[in-house]
Amino acid sequence: MKWLCVLLLSTAAFAAKDYYAEGPPSPGTAQEIGTRYVDIKNAQLYVCTSTNYSSVTHATTCNWTNIQSGGSIDLTAPGPIGSVTPNSGAFTSLSNSALTALAPICADSSKFLSTSICPSTSASYSQLSVTGVGVPSQVILTPSGTSQATVAGAAILGVPDTVTTPGVYNLPAAPATGVYFGTNSSGIVTTTIKTQQGTGSAILSSSTVSGTAATLCTDANGSATTAGCGAGGGAISGLTNTKIPVASSATTMIDSSVTDTGGLLSTSNVFKTTGAGAASTPMMMVTGALPTGTATTAFPGIYYDCNGSTQPTTFSTNTTVLGANTCTGFNGNWVDFISNGSASHAFQINSGGTVTIGSGQSFSFSGRSRFTSSGDGILTGTNAGGTGLTRFNFGLTSSSGPALCVSGTVLTVCAGDGTAVATLGNGTTTVAALPAAAAGNKGQQISVSDSTTVAAEGQTCVGGSTNTALAFSNGVVWKCF
Repeated sequence: MKWLCVLLLSTAAFAAKDYYAEGPPSPGTAQEIGTRYVDIKNAQLYVCTSTNYSSVTHATTCNWTNIQSGGSIDLTAPGPIGSVTPNSGAFTSLSNSALTALAPICADSSKFLSTSICPSTSASYSQLSVTGVGVPSQVILTPSGTSQATVAGAAILGVPDTVTTPGVYNLPAAPATGVYFGTNSSGIVTTTIKTQQGTGSAILSSSTVSGTAATLCTDANGSATTAGCGAGGGAISGLTNTKIPVASSATTMIDSSVTDTGGLLSTSNVFKTTGAGAASTPMMMVTGALPTGTATTAFPGIYYDCNGSTQPTTFSTNTTVLGANTCTGFNGNWVDFISNGSASHAFQINSGGTVTIGSGQSFSFSGRSRFTSSGDGILTGTNAGGTGLTRFNFGLTSSSGPALCVSGTVLTVCAGDGTAVATLGNGTTTVAALPAAAAGNKGQQISVSDSTTVAAEGQTCVGGSTNTALAFSNGVVWKCF
């Protein structure tokens, strides 16, 4: 059951009377305030809420209020009920029960007007109690320091004597779940019901709240505010400056091992990425301008530096993409590529700078010559297709330089541009420095610079003079020519 209660109280005594008739009371009927008039034909109840005195006719007339017609009621406290401002909505029917003068008017369980079940109060109130469509389950206005007892199922609007100005109180159109919200415009208080968001038991008040998409925090009084919240919505404790935080749980942030000093990220942990690459998306990419500097500051863009090592001063001042600086005693590999756990290294550079490739691989020049090795001690040079070799130059590629030209199975000493036959010179030694002739060097030819005069071709070589001769080993002795 829903109620609106207003206690009729005035400092002037009056004698309430009940009148019963068919039809509504005549306007201007002279009666005292509090007189009740029941229209038995239309089942309507009227109350004389105020009187008017005419200085012309010297007569006092009554203003009748139909308390079943609905609407907002102009309440003036302290004092009696004032005028009625009609409003939409219709209250359910009310019938008279036991009424006592100078008592709150309420309705009993049968919806009869009564004064016997109305709530008691320790303060002076101007009250009226009705029930019907549009009345909320409970509306209470109490003066500071007093309490207002209520009847279960009743709705009470109490206007304390401390309210010194009249006000029109409009109730919501229908009962609903939510928070009651009142606005005051030109003395008219309108109550609406705002939908409640959330299921908490407390309502949050606010102080200064302004701006769009502003950070919301609480002030010293526990109220919501946008003033002094800061860019981050308040201070975060337990974290270290320059440390990048990580979530240790759904509600907790802790320091990570990564430090950001404004341009340099560092960590003592191992970095690992497991994301799969895709077209135009590598698994890891480093972008940005490469660093430049002096001989002591021009570090590579990607740089391994052994902790405690002496810093180099020979990196290029025109930038280096990839570099490393190891500590003394490093005996590993600078680079080592292995395919699927193979014992053969596809490409390796050890600490001494030795380059090793797989036994079946080749050193190739894009679209040009390449070198392969079919066995230990065998080095083969070919064109890009591996079908042959034109020449192998030594030094210059012009006619001023020498080369070895290949034509089928014939190897010819030629000019560097392959246009002419060049001379193949032999180095010289002395006869005494020749190795002992033996089967192992049979057929070898060596020039000597101290041969005696060759009187007969093929004479045994004898040194001690200044003649140049060609020494030939027959496997037994050296013959000079």
